[in-house]
Amino acid sequence: MPTLLGYLNYDKDYFAFGYDVNKTDNDYHYTYTTSGNIYQVFHKNYSMQYDLPSNKVINLYDFKDDFGFKENLKDNDKYKEISTNMLNNLKAFAQQYHNKMNNNDLSLR
Repeated sequence: MPTLLGYLNYDKDYFAFGYDVNKTDNDYHYTYTTSGNIYQVFHKNYSMQYDLPSNKVINLYDFKDDFGFKENLKDNDKYKEISTNMLNNLKAFAQQYHNKMNNNDLSLR
């Protein structure tokens, strides 16, 4: 929705999960998917899977340099900050989304 509203030059407030793909600021662009209790988040050139019941990161991959997803970076200290930031963002998104769904509050007031 944000991309469509950007095309229309819509300048009023609105609520949306997502972003305008035509904006160049990549620091806040995250993509989320879920399958059962497994959540996946993409940010820049990283992909992370998280198991909700066990509260554990399953994997972290740099899909730009490791297109075959062969080198799991989740235990590599060099990527700890990236992993922590992605996990915190994923948890915040999931909490906000579920709270809004449970309270039927997916609109601006």
